[in-house]
Order: sequence, then C-alpha cells, then structure tokens
Amino acid sequence: MKPKPKMPGTKKEPTADELIGQIGTLRNILVGDITPAPWYGKILDQQCRPHYLAITLLADIVWRYTRHKDGNRKFDAGITN
Repeated sequence: MKPKPKMPGTKKEPTADELIGQIGTLRNILVGDITPAPWYGKILDQQCRPHYLAITLLADIVWRYTRHKDGNRKFDAGITN
C-alpha cells in the first residue's frame, strides 16, 4: 500500500520539545515569558477553557530554566548538568 501523499502547505504539529527548543532560540531576541499560542488550546481546565494560571506558571518555569546567551540560566538554584 502506497503512503498517502501530503498536501502542499500542510505541516505536522510540533511536539512540546520542539516548541520549547524554538522558544529557546527566541530568548536571544525577546525578554521575559513567551507563551506559545498552542498551549491555550492544549492546557485546559475542567470546563475545557484555557487554564490561564497553569499556562502562566508553565511559561514562567520554561523561561527560568532556559539557557541564555551567556550559557547561564535565569534561575540556577542547585541545578547540575
């Protein structure tokens, strides 16, 4: 059976690791929390609405643990490689 041809212009949805990697490359340009738009559709509360508190906390955690230009993390309390 032949694989189904992909439609031109369609993309696969990036994984969480790919999104965080892409955010990491933007850290050299942008400062502060960056919240990827797909999180608002994926991180939902019990009533299927975006869980803004969880999204904001996750964005802050990702920002704090992302390495910056100088190779250091914003928050480096006891973290070893």
